[in-house]
Amino acid sequence: MKYATAYIKNQEFTGLEELKTAFLRGSAFNNLYQPYKKFDYELSSNNKELKNIQAISFILLDLGLYLDTHPDNQDVINLYKEFLEKYKQLVRDYEEEKGPLTLRSDSLGKYPWQWLQEPWPWEEGE
Repeated sequence: MKYATAYIKNQEFTGLEELKTAFLRGSAFNNLYQPYKKFDYELSSNNKELKNIQAISFILLDLGLYLDTHPDNQDVINLYKEFLEKYKQLVRDYEEEKGPLTLRSDSLGKYPWQWLQEPWPWEEGE
C-alpha cells in the first residue's frame, strides 16, 4: 500500500508575529499566515493572564512543529527555550494567585488536595 506524503516547502524563518496576533491568527510565523476569508480577529480583555498562558502555549506548539521540519535552526530552538521559560513563569504566577490550572500542576502536591478549593476562572465575577 502506498501512502501519500505531504510536500513541505522549505520555509525561511523570518521572525515571529506579535504574540496576540499570532494567537488570534493561528500562525506564529509572520511570513506563513494565510488569512481565512474576511475573518475579524478580536480578543476580549477578560482574564488576560490566562489568555497570555494560552497564547504562549500556542507559540510553543507552533515552534515545536516548525522544529520538526527544521531541527537544525538554532535561532528557533533558542526562541522555544525563551518562550518555555515565559510559559513556566506565567503558569507559576497564575497558580499562586488563582489556583491550579491542570491536574498536572506542581501546586497540587500539597495537603489538603486543592483542585476544587479555588473558584473556577469563569466564577471570578460572581
